[in-house]
Amino acid sequence: MLPSARTAQLLRDIFKAPVSEGTLDTILRESAENLEAFMDDLKKRMIEAPVVHFDETGLSQNGKNHWLHTVSTKEATYYAMHPKRGTEAMDDIGILPEFQGTAVHDSWPAYFQYEQCWHGLCNAHHLRELIFIKEQLHQPWAEAMHRMLASDQRKSR
Repeated sequence: MLPSARTAQLLRDIFKAPVSEGTLDTILRESAENLEAFMDDLKKRMIEAPVVHFDETGLSQNGKNHWLHTVSTKEATYYAMHPKRGTEAMDDIGILPEFQGTAVHDSWPAYFQYEQCWHGLCNAHHLRELIFIKEQLHQPWAEAMHRMLASDQRKSR
């Protein structure tokens, strides 16, 4: 998240290692090239996983809005940045269109366009919505529902 000039300055100040911006750019480019096989394998593992969590969050890249899409299991997370949020981005990323397990997400309608997989709704999003209902809409049932969903169900087994 640091610009090249500041990264070069940081390396010089902390490690006494003068590095040019050009060298940093070369390191980043070569590192990205060396990660291609790993990223392809990670994408394949996500497609084959039984349960995968999908989410996206907005961010700015060079002053333009983009979306950071995350695809994750217990073991790993795949990140992809795209200028779009919806199905165009998901198709370009190439995991969800091939995925046939259970896709856990926030109930955003674009996810439901993929009918070859099962859909599960994210409990963290439910909890956040219940807080809103309790605090903003003053619905007393929301707190009890929040407590029930947030409780550790393993204790009762």
